[in-house]
Amino acid sequence: MSEHKILDSTERVHIDSAVTTTQLIIFSPPTYT
Repeated sequence: MSEHKILDSTERVHIDSAVTTTQLIIFSPPTYT
């Protein structure tokens, strides 16, 4: 049970990071191209 909780929170962090990166790509002007 504890292991599952640790995996769950880690997964959540990965999802949050992915969302933040996606938002940066979407909302930032495409100056990097």
